[in-house]
Amino acid sequence: MRKLAIFFGILMLALPVSAQTVSWYGAADVSMPLGDFGDVAGFGFGGALGASYPWSEQVNLRAQAGYNYYSEEITGISFASIPVMALAEYHWDAAVPAYMLAGAGITVMRTSMTILGIDVDDSSSEFGFGFGAGWSVNEQISLEGMYNLISDANHLSFQVTYGF
Repeated sequence: MRKLAIFFGILMLALPVSAQTVSWYGAADVSMPLGDFGDVAGFGFGGALGASYPWSEQVNLRAQAGYNYYSEEITGISFASIPVMALAEYHWDAAVPAYMLAGAGITVMRTSMTILGIDVDDSSSEFGFGFGAGWSVNEQISLEGMYNLISDANHLSFQVTYGF
């Protein structure tokens, strides 16, 4: 798993080979856990940094890494995630600001809990993928929603991105 995480890290560094075409962005994220994960974790909040490379007129390739903290649904148990994803953004028409998203990557999930006064931490690396849609508000701001399938931590995420 470490090798795959290193691969995605190298991918993020390799994208700026042509500095004129790569754009960087930051994102604020709100996540809603689903299924069994939703039974033990509350809403998630976090941020991400990413790079976008225009592959063609209709397709942008993106690499993104972030951090999300999930509020406690059960007292004493907390969750956090570090997603590293490769994404494709498909614009079907240049005149329409809507686009589709699909991606895959590795997410490191961290669980912390206190049992009888003893702190216990655990982490695992999970492969996942997601799909969704976005809307370009203007040249710098976009709104996105994705359904993320990550082993036993499925969630909906909503993000506002700001290009710089």
